[in-house]
Amino acid sequence: MSFLGRAGLGLLLRDQRTLDFGRFLQETESVPLCPSGVAVRDLPADCREMTETPAELFAKLDDWGHASIVIPHGTAWGSSAPPGAFWDAQIATAQDDPRRQTLVEIYSGHGNSEEYRDFNDVILEPDGSLSCPEVIPGRRGFVPGCQRAGQIIGERCRLASIDDAECQVRIEDAQRNYLAAGKAG
Repeated sequence: MSFLGRAGLGLLLRDQRTLDFGRFLQETESVPLCPSGVAVRDLPADCREMTETPAELFAKLDDWGHASIVIPHGTAWGSSAPPGAFWDAQIATAQDDPRRQTLVEIYSGHGNSEEYRDFNDVILEPDGSLSCPEVIPGRRGFVPGCQRAGQIIGERCRLASIDDAECQVRIEDAQRNYLAAGKAG
């Protein structure tokens, strides 16, 4: 949500905390990012540090030299994890530091990851594109969202007596649209 969206929500709710948080985010976003490849103690005081991966974060923490803990979060199977996210990526050698990662978030407002699921809602292809996995029988009724989007359109087509060839085109279009929408599905 943009700053204006947060501020508008704060005004609507007349909630000073939301307005204050919106102001904090706006001020934070206005600070330029620090240059990359510079030791943390040599960075200018007027920049904001950022990392893209856990491995980069661990390197910065090593550079700072302080005791730290890193808690993987936002990996729940809900609204926050990107399409194709899976735990294997979080615990890959370069992205895992057992010295620091002694806790993990398993439940939050976005969803939960209390169980390991050996199936994904989408398939992340080697070229970075997404594809729709097939429904696998015996997966406790799990239907990938892209498949479900196609099922819904297929049901509507049949109710509207649209011919099978046109229905198939619409089903595949619904699946592509689901994948293109990202985590919003």
